[in-house]
Amino acid sequence: MGAIIGHKTGSTARGAIIGAAVGGAAAGLQAKSAFDKERSASSAGDLAAYDSNKATAGSMSKVADALFVGGGLGLGVGTWLFFTSRPAALAFEVAPTPGGAVASISGGF
Repeated sequence: MGAIIGHKTGSTARGAIIGAAVGGAAAGLQAKSAFDKERSASSAGDLAAYDSNKATAGSMSKVADALFVGGGLGLGVGTWLFFTSRPAALAFEVAPTPGGAVASISGGF
């Protein structure tokens, strides 16, 4: 049961880090698009579009930054835990039985 819980936790952590990176990239692309539209609106003299795109670019860049920082922190903590954790002691045993043999693996996960 411990191995399953540890595996699920690790998979969840990897998924969260990857999700943060992908989300950060998507938000960054949206911020870049809004910034480009902001520049075009500024050149055209469209003040309403300029203000709207400036606000969008600012908020999406903050979202991208937060997602990248969160993903980086998660990656750092995961790396630290991976390298500082004690290795699990595993034991593999084979015992003869009247009909063949029994193999067992035991240890902490």
